[in-house]
Amino acid sequence: MPRLTIGRKLAIGFSVMILLIAGMALFSYIKVSMIADAQDRALNQLGVSVRAAAAIESDIHASLSYHRGFILLGQDGLNQSRLEAWERIDTNLAALKDQAKTWPETEVQDKLTQLSSILPVFRDAQQQIVEVAWTPQNLPATELFFAKVVPAAEAMAYELEQVIAIESGLSAGPDRKRLLGRVNDAEAHLLKVAAALAAFLIEGDDESLAKFNEELDACSASVARLKADIGLFDVKQKSHFDTYIAVRDRFIADAGEVVKLRKSADWNVAEYLCAHKVTPAADSAGRLVREIQDYKTQQMLKADKSLIASTNLLRGTLKIATFATVILALTLAYLITRSITKPLRRIIDRVGEIAEGDGDLTQRVDDHRQDELGQLGAKVNAFIAR
Repeated sequence: MPRLTIGRKLAIGFSVMILLIAGMALFSYIKVSMIADAQDRALNQLGVSVRAAAAIESDIHASLSYHRGFILLGQDGLNQSRLEAWERIDTNLAALKDQAKTWPETEVQDKLTQLSSILPVFRDAQQQIVEVAWTPQNLPATELFFAKVVPAAEAMAYELEQVIAIESGLSAGPDRKRLLGRVNDAEAHLLKVAAALAAFLIEGDDESLAKFNEELDACSASVARLKADIGLFDVKQKSHFDTYIAVRDRFIADAGEVVKLRKSADWNVAEYLCAHKVTPAADSAGRLVREIQDYKTQQMLKADKSLIASTNLLRGTLKIATFATVILALTLAYLITRSITKPLRRIIDRVGEIAEGDGDLTQRVDDHRQDELGQLGAKVNAFIAR
């Protein structure tokens, strides 16, 4: 067995203290690294989810703004900006779905599934509006008005003007003057009907509709009066008047269809789709993405609280470990010092007794230690034995 010299004892003692300090430092490093790793994982996962959800909500509003601008102005640049907003939505939705693979909450995953199904409906409705907004099909009543009602009104006015032109070449008796006045009256009422219908297309309210019906009744009355004098028409006038009546029947039918289309909820296709498809889909998507964002934000706050608790625990543990290390180091220093000073004090006392001449020379100093003090004791004993 190797001799445990004082130097070795001191070396062992200091080595143990160094190991204790190093162990505490290593423990602290490991715990700090664990907390840092946990913090990075939690904040990275939750942070990506929160940022992606926030970006989706922002781009939903952006797409709505660009879409509304396109409806009002018809500028292709606004539509292109809308499409770019949707590209960003797709990118962030993919990031959100990727993060969802690590989500343990079924409720939040269900919200993401709902969001994924609503967004295509939202986008398709916007695209439908883009395709129809600046086309005649967007306002079917207006399209029918200009496609059929206006040409019919022009054809009717032409036939009446032909009747008037022929009448101007005939003898002007009282009956013929009355006939001419009634033809002019019928033409004037025709123009008023067309103008009233155009006003109703613009206003779409009950007052303008009542005005149109009033003018249509007045026009019908003027035609009835004209029919009462049909016997005054010559052959050519009669032919033009018959054509007028035939066209008028189509005119009234088409005008009635225009009123029906204008009174319908989807008289403006773009506005109807916007109100009944785009807006509800956008509201639902915005609500879902906000709920996802709020939930993940709450998780971030909980993660922060958990990390704070872990940090506090680490601080408490380090305090205890530091205190224990100090106690162990002091205890070890005391034991090492005591193992050296106590036997050394005995030797000093024994040598002092001998030096004063009243010591018991039969008593020996402990020389069984395997260190320098044992060697010193052996030398003292040898000196006493002389």
